[in-house]
Amino acid sequence: MRLVLPGVALLLSALPAGAGPKLAVVELAAPETMTALAAEVTRKILQEAIAQGYEVRAPKELQSALGTEGYENLQNCGENLPCVISGVSGLHVDRAVLGSLGRDERSYLLRLWLISVSQKRVLGQVNHPVLIAGQRFTEDVTAVVPNLLRGLKEAHGELRVKSRIKGAHVTVDGEPRGEAPVELKLTPGRHAVTSQKEGFLSTKHYVNVEAEQSVELELDLTEAPRGPAIRPGPR
Repeated sequence: MRLVLPGVALLLSALPAGAGPKLAVVELAAPETMTALAAEVTRKILQEAIAQGYEVRAPKELQSALGTEGYENLQNCGENLPCVISGVSGLHVDRAVLGSLGRDERSYLLRLWLISVSQKRVLGQVNHPVLIAGQRFTEDVTAVVPNLLRGLKEAHGELRVKSRIKGAHVTVDGEPRGEAPVELKLTPGRHAVTSQKEGFLSTKHYVNVEAEQSVELELDLTEAPRGPAIRPGPR
């Protein structure tokens, strides 16, 4: 499905020919219900690519050159190198950027790849869950796209979870991570940390993790209230 990317045509017209490496920007593969968010990511990639001096071949141009079927096949290549390289053959580009956007019950699942066509390898990639409840989608996309286009790996931060109560089970964004204390490498952004232990009330905290920074969370579990003792009645 074609995405409408307002403002991109003006940006492209302002870019001088032969400004830098030729980059094919492919629309993200996404379900129908997420095309607006996918368009937002594609727009950000185009804007950042132009800012970094790439000579951009935009989605509309690619679709015109490849035809609908060929373009849709390219969209769905993911990180499959032979698929991508075959898909862009004849386009005379140095690099291609493509990705996908999905979701689970808790997070948007953003995946992006920057592929060198001449070197036949992945230069950079993003595998970034964005917590839906955190409402940080635009901020997280803005944070990861520049480094992707520079061919850098996505930076991670560190979360250290401690507990005053021994044996507390830690879950981060719905994924079990063992008993506290734990040290975790996480993508930048807001993460939901839940702790549970039998006989104690479960807790939930939201923690912001920044790239190449460390943050510590100390859990303070409270004992669950006990029901009133039941006394035997008269016989």
